[in-house]
Amino acid sequence: MPPANSKKSSKNLPEKICVVCERPFTWRKKWERCWDEVTTCSKRCNSERRKTKKNTLAVSTAAKGQKMCDLCKKNVDLLIRCRTDQSKQWKMICGPCWSKVSGGVTDGDENHPYYQYGGLWKNRHSKKNLSTKPPSPSSKRNKEDTVFDTPTFYSVSPEFNEQGELSFLSPSSTCPSSPRSYLSIEQADSAHN
Repeated sequence: MPPANSKKSSKNLPEKICVVCERPFTWRKKWERCWDEVTTCSKRCNSERRKTKKNTLAVSTAAKGQKMCDLCKKNVDLLIRCRTDQSKQWKMICGPCWSKVSGGVTDGDENHPYYQYGGLWKNRHSKKNLSTKPPSPSSKRNKEDTVFDTPTFYSVSPEFNEQGELSFLSPSSTCPSSPRSYLSIEQADSAHN
């Protein structure tokens, strides 16, 4: 029998409190080199700690770089620079306020004689899509609507099926190098019939 004191005692191991679940955990051999940096008891607690850290970081970066609207005093990522009154001072105005001071018209109208457009300001730190351009029509296009400019060619090399009828090979995707050995779809259909 081995002596009773040959086993390592767990009473002498250092202990820490997990920052996530607040349970005590003891030193492990795998933490030998980094025990001072260990703050969580398990991989699960560590992933929860990272999630909360990431969420707080996302909240703080959302406000990073935002500017205040001169009329409603809200912090926003997109402002319109314009003049709105007799003072002819440039003001930075958010979208909802802009429609009120301009009447929704870029050049102003008779109801807003002092309005003058002066450009856009965008928060470059924002993760939101602040595009002022309408989406391109190609992004909404279906595959069925796609028009192919490249003609499809069939091989003229004959193949005979079991009935002894002439048939053509499947279409090739690119234009042939030798024009004599290929026909267009219309030519292949007329020759096949």
